Parts: sequence; C-alpha cells; structure tokens
Amino acid sequence: MGGAQGPGMPAGAGGSTGQPDPDGWRELLRGGEDVAQVMSDMANILDEISGLEGRDEEELPIRDRRLLARLLLAREEARSLMAGGIQDPRNDVRRLKNVPETEVRFISTLVAIKAPDALKKRIFDVMDGRQEGEYKKGSDGPIKVQGSKGSAPVRPGHLLDTITKVLGGMYRTGGSGVTVQQLEWIRKETLDALQRIGFSQ
Repeated sequence: MGGAQGPGMPAGAGGSTGQPDPDGWRELLRGGEDVAQVMSDMANILDEISGLEGRDEEELPIRDRRLLARLLLAREEARSLMAGGIQDPRNDVRRLKNVPETEVRFISTLVAIKAPDALKKRIFDVMDGRQEGEYKKGSDGPIKVQGSKGSAPVRPGHLLDTITKVLGGMYRTGGSGVTVQQLEWIRKETLDALQRIGFSQ
C-alpha cells in the first residue's frame, strides 16, 4: 500500500506512510468542502474497505496480515470520522447478525487476564496469527469460513466488530462499568496491535 491514497481519499487524508490521518479530513472540512459530499465519499470508502476486509477474512488462511491490519485501521478511522459514537447504527456490521462464538470465547479469555503486559502480548500474538489466531490446515486445504463446521481461528475484523456490538449493548443497557472499561481497553490494545502489524513490521 505504501504512501498511496485509497480510492476516493482526498489529498492530505493520508500520511507519507499511508496511515490514516484525521487531520487531513479536518482541514478539508475547514476549507469549505461540501460536508454532505465528503460524508457521502466517506460512506463509499467505508463500504469499499469493509468489502475488501471481509473477503480477506472469509477465506482461510489469511494471506496478508499486514494488508488486513491496514484495511481494518482505515475502516475504524472512517467509522470514527463519520459516525456518532459506538452506539451509532452505522457501526453495526451486517455480516455479524449474531456475535461469533470464537471471538466471544477469546474476549472472555482476555477479560480474565489481569497483567497488562500479558494482555498486550496475547492480543498481538493472536492478531498476528498465533495461538487462537492460528489457522490449522485440515485435510481439505484452505476453507471458507461461512458454512464450515470446524472451529475457525480468531479473525481481527470479527474481533473488533464483536467488541463493538457487545459494548454498544452495554452502553444501551447500562452494563457493568468495570466490564465496559475492560472491553474498551481490549479494543484499544487490539488497534495498537494492528498498528504494529500494519506499519512497524
């Protein structure tokens, strides 16, 4: 991906490393750009990114984790720029009608880890395809996640979407403050891990 801008991305919206740059979007809006047009472009970009990311995660093993990490960071940045917080309905992911069991189990494991350094390492390892994130090849070779009977590995995009859904439900129903803080911390560490995978390796 390098420093190339994504489809429909305005000048200044990405840094020299290709990392999402919210200041670029802010300057665009301050300069008098048509807000409705910018938001429409953002929605289209978000749909494109979500489609690419979804296809990358649908077929196992994940072929390019660096690219996937960058797509997910761009997706989360786009959601943050155009949405009204974690409860905004635009954050709902159509493909996840129900929260996936694999990611729910992994979140439960993370919540039980008390040491911050151990939590960071576990999240990074799994996002990088180890431990619960490892794809174990079966006799039939690569599999499609949808409709497969085996236990799929934890997938980064599904993990972020599951955290978002669970947090959104907790905010609406007034869930435990401690649990909300834990999930917010897990989400932050997941994004930090993706940042390292996408741009530092």
